[in-house]
Amino acid sequence: WVKCVVLLGLLLAPLIECAKLVEVTPVSGNADDRKFPEWFKFGAATAAYQIEGGWNEDGRGASVWDTLTHDHPELVVDRDNGDVAADSYHRFREDIKALQEVGVSW
Repeated sequence: WVKCVVLLGLLLAPLIECAKLVEVTPVSGNADDRKFPEWFKFGAATAAYQIEGGWNEDGRGASVWDTLTHDHPELVVDRDNGDVAADSYHRFREDIKALQEVGVSW
C-alpha cells in the first residue's frame, strides 16, 4: 500500500501545483445579471437505470442491471436497486417541466 500512496502523491502533486495558479474570483451580484448568450444551448443526460424505475411495468423486461442487482444485491454497498430510482417512469412530465425551467433546450 506504500507504493500506492507514493504513486498517488506523484500523480496529485502536479495537480495541486496547477491549482495554486488558478485565481478564484468570487461571484457577486444578482443571478439575473449573469446570463448565457442567446445562442448557447443547454443539454442534459441521464442513465435510464439511475432515474427511470418502473422496471416491471407495462410489459417492460428486466435490464441487465435489474437482473444483476436482484440476483446479487450483495454487490451493491447499500443493497439498493433501480426498481424505483427517481421514478421518472411515472414522473416524466415533472422532469420535463423542471428541465424547461432551468433552460435546457433540445
